[in-house]
Amino acid sequence: MATLQWDHAVQFVNQPEAAIEIFAGQQLRAVAGGRHPGWGTRNALSYFGLTYIEFLAISDPDELRAATDRFLLSRDAERLLPENEALFRVALRSDDIEATHDHLRRKGLAVSPIVDGQRNDPQGNIIRWRIFTIDGDTAGLVYPFVLQWGEDDATRLTRLRAQRLDAPHPLGDITLEQAVFEVVNPQAVRDRWQALLQRRVSLYIKADSSVPWRAGPPAAGR
Repeated sequence: MATLQWDHAVQFVNQPEAAIEIFAGQQLRAVAGGRHPGWGTRNALSYFGLTYIEFLAISDPDELRAATDRFLLSRDAERLLPENEALFRVALRSDDIEATHDHLRRKGLAVSPIVDGQRNDPQGNIIRWRIFTIDGDTAGLVYPFVLQWGEDDATRLTRLRAQRLDAPHPLGDITLEQAVFEVVNPQAVRDRWQALLQRRVSLYIKADSSVPWRAGPPAAGR
């Protein structure tokens, strides 16, 4: 069985530069990422070890529209932006993406084909990964997407630190541990995600009656 870790959370934004400035005002580091050829998007990134927040924006509206039929994240961006700059989807990192894809397909999920992804970072390096998306949702919470990087975790972390991408935040030693989503039926979401992903999913109760329940995504990774 493949191992899944929480890789990152995707925050859709109109201007990644504005996200970098806002984080700087909170004593948190975020850096420019790069463009995603063929998908019409670009990003900024804030690293907390191997786990990070991706600020994803539209870079080329025509390229984005051409990609919406074949790539879910381009479709997300077209649907949400510019009106809704939302924390919308999480990504899981697999150490065997073919096995994960086969497992979720057998569970009946609408998985896309596995495709290659890449971007050019500001230093001119080509960053590569393999990725598949999952269409649909459980009780309104959209499914994560799954990727596998072109290098193992230890090599990747060493590179991120050497490039000063994973560097100390001015605020101090900060870790990214949870993404919390408001859902109507958290018990159903938790049970479904745990059964599909075979990972523990945390369940939270909020005292505020206007938002009675919260359910977090897989509590794996950092």
